[in-house]
Amino acid sequence: MNKVITVPSFLLFVLTFCLVQNVYASEIQFDQNVYPIPSDGSELKISIRVIDQDYNISPNGIDTIAQDVAGEPGVGPIKISILRGESVVLGYAGGEKSNNGKIDSHPLASTPEEKAKVRQFGPIQEISPQSGIFEFEIRLRNTDGPQSSKCPTIITFSGIKEGDGPSEVRFDDTVGSSQHCILQGDVIKVEYPDPVDYSGNSRRVTDSATFGLANPSIESSSTSFRIGHPFTLVLSDNDLNLDSEKAESYSLGLISFRSDKIRISLGDRKAIDAFEPRPSVLRETGENTGLFYTVLKIPRTIDGKTIHIGEEIEFEYRDGSTLASGYVGQNIEKFTLEGRTGIKDNYSTESIQDSFKSESNQPPLEQHRKGVLIQNIQCPLDYELVLKKSNNTPACIKLENIESLVQRGWAKRI
Repeated sequence: MNKVITVPSFLLFVLTFCLVQNVYASEIQFDQNVYPIPSDGSELKISIRVIDQDYNISPNGIDTIAQDVAGEPGVGPIKISILRGESVVLGYAGGEKSNNGKIDSHPLASTPEEKAKVRQFGPIQEISPQSGIFEFEIRLRNTDGPQSSKCPTIITFSGIKEGDGPSEVRFDDTVGSSQHCILQGDVIKVEYPDPVDYSGNSRRVTDSATFGLANPSIESSSTSFRIGHPFTLVLSDNDLNLDSEKAESYSLGLISFRSDKIRISLGDRKAIDAFEPRPSVLRETGENTGLFYTVLKIPRTIDGKTIHIGEEIEFEYRDGSTLASGYVGQNIEKFTLEGRTGIKDNYSTESIQDSFKSESNQPPLEQHRKGVLIQNIQCPLDYELVLKKSNNTPACIKLENIESLVQRGWAKRI
């Protein structure tokens, strides 16, 4: 006997409506769930995606969301805010035009005329034909949060656009005594009014992420450092991971070195000559990892001062974005990697070089197959470790050839 399935009339209406009208439910997404708080002078890049097939009109071209809110000319439909007790509206996106308006602070704009004066990010483009995915980015500074007595009182607000003057051009409420900042636990929220969903009704789609601080660490594979022998120094600090879509680099000056008679920044020219860093910056191990590395060699002497065998040494990183801080820069904490030089006094320069060559002469793939982490793979002198873009396998390339191979799309930096 055939079983008859009865479809409720309401569900049948919804299915028919969606099929005939090609109606899709939309989504909105941040690129991360937790964001670091940028330090003073730096910017955090946040990517936001709107997924809405209703705007995927052109079968082969790049479509755009560029439609002001009904009855609110000059105001985009997508609202981006930072929430605390009081909130700020960073701006609106997806409208017909962009502007360099101010960040909306308490009391928040309520009329269409007031909202149109708030920062507008403008039209949003589809990332590829027929994807129905529209992406835009915003850049935040440390000062872009709501007001709070917990924020520093002496603070410099930069303008919205390049070349702007001081504080009064960034917020609609900024005066000399304003205390704006992003604090740990603040929430960034994006709201998008989906004109028509599966049910044929409009709805408000939202997504949110939080801001958090993290304690860093500075590490190496060993705390016994052989003079003249390469080792990998790794700084773990997600607060430096300000762009999730690229591997970032920072100056070696973030780390200092100390021995019995020596204290020097690794960014100092004398330290660079002595430690021979490869690469000559703290380079992120990949997109969105928050791990930054360089390969160093403990020198015998620095600026005429000797490092003795068995001597205690220390690498130090000072951070003002730790969990103990009320705001970025309130407390500066010291994080160290301590160890000793660990080779006999009668060491031979030739034997050290031979030892290094025996490791670095092994092909990168062979080192990796033996369990060596990619960031710890050794290359010969005057070579740098890269990844083949086609299959993400490691390769050692001559320094003078790297730029051309990267530009041709054959290699990418680690």
